[in-house]
Amino acid sequence: MLSWIIPTYREERRIEQSLDQVHAYLEGLIASGKIQDYEIIVVDSESPDHTPAIVRGLTARMPKLALLTVKNRG
Repeated sequence: MLSWIIPTYREERRIEQSLDQVHAYLEGLIASGKIQDYEIIVVDSESPDHTPAIVRGLTARMPKLALLTVKNRG
């Protein structure tokens, strides 16, 4: 399994587009037989904007997407 990890903080303006691109790329790798499975993990550092909500909303159409929230340590 391939794990694609994306660290985020205040990325509400671009996170959906970034995840769409990564998702499409990884689906292409599966279709071509280059990988068998993958996961996309967004690690959010307590973003004060809507980044976590956007990621949670995308999990309905990207079931291999997961959100992990970590404490912001500066």
